[in-house]
Amino acid sequence: MEKRLDAGVVCINVMDIKNLTGLEKPLEKLIEVVSEGLGVVANDFFKFDTKKIKRIGEVEAEVEKNKIVKKAEGYSKAIEIFSRAEKRFALEQYNKQINLENIIVGTKERLEGQTVSDQPVDKDWAFRFMNIAQDVSREDMQEILSKILTEEIKQPNTFSLRTLDFIKNLSKNDLLLFRKFAILTSQGSIIHITKDSANDGFYNISYSEIMGMIETGFIQSSINTVLKLKDIEVDRIYPLILKGGNNYIFKFIEKQENISIPILQLTIIGREIASLLEVEESENDIFLKYIEELKVFFKTKKLEFVNKL
Repeated sequence: MEKRLDAGVVCINVMDIKNLTGLEKPLEKLIEVVSEGLGVVANDFFKFDTKKIKRIGEVEAEVEKNKIVKKAEGYSKAIEIFSRAEKRFALEQYNKQINLENIIVGTKERLEGQTVSDQPVDKDWAFRFMNIAQDVSREDMQEILSKILTEEIKQPNTFSLRTLDFIKNLSKNDLLLFRKFAILTSQGSIIHITKDSANDGFYNISYSEIMGMIETGFIQSSINTVLKLKDIEVDRIYPLILKGGNNYIFKFIEKQENISIPILQLTIIGREIASLLEVEESENDIFLKYIEELKVFFKTKKLEFVNKL
């Protein structure tokens, strides 16, 4: 059975709420969120068939699009204008359906075996999510959206509406650049190892890239923020918790009244998106080089490397 909703989304396989009995809790909650997001009323739950649904690749999508075009063109001699409108609408709905299904199947895979909160996902959040998700066709962004939906189902209010709105306008280049920052973050900030010239930026990140991330909204506007530590005792521990299990311990080797460590701070949006990015094996060398620079920099602050956890 097929039904078109006001939100402009085509959904499949309507099933009554009583048919949900026996579903695992994560999957049941996923269906509830999808239902809320698509504006379903009464006891009708719009369920994507979890047995038949699959990710749609570009080749498959193109084949199906051609079928839709040919079907619509079959009526062109009779009603040419209507045919063009019908073809355009069918293709739009097909694209939206593929986008949603790819995101939802990714969410289902991530939810398997997970523990989810009893707290329901906010209706406004779910509605906003579905409206954004249906228009996202890039695979990298679909993956991020499926991670967001997974974490929101597990623990509602993890991601803000502002982050959802931000993501829909995020370019691939912006995301790739942000990775350079995100994988070096510790508790929402990056230790800013300043170079001889401010225009050189820091580490392997240029000053123009820092400005770009500020303009995009990933990083707070001030590049002169410092982390201040006071009343430093000898052997006081300074833990550095980076992504991908790259955790390090430093200790102070000299008593000091206070020290200042320059940092770049992520915005709330930046922190939420950074939490979704996983470190790839090819990026491990980045950490090693960064830590070597940190060791040199920390010596100027009377901090000595102890070990990696």
